[in-house]
Amino acid sequence: MSMIRITCGYALVFLVIAVFREAPPVPWHMYWILVGCLCASFMRVQAAQGSTVHICTLLTLQTLHCVLPFYEAVAHWGDP
Repeated sequence: MSMIRITCGYALVFLVIAVFREAPPVPWHMYWILVGCLCASFMRVQAAQGSTVHICTLLTLQTLHCVLPFYEAVAHWGDP
């Protein structure tokens, strides 16, 4: 089995559990960790094939990783 299939399988199971369980909800950063795992698998395959697409994927992932915690903090500002 390829790494992408394994990662996508884990991603699907994780998302199904997160969506259908009742409490407590999964924090947003857990979803981005999952996205990071998917991107890492994609980058490995692309790098093995000599593609430069993995560089753009890495930059996008790093940008999201830096910006989203601030967005989450502002979105929940003042919540009890």
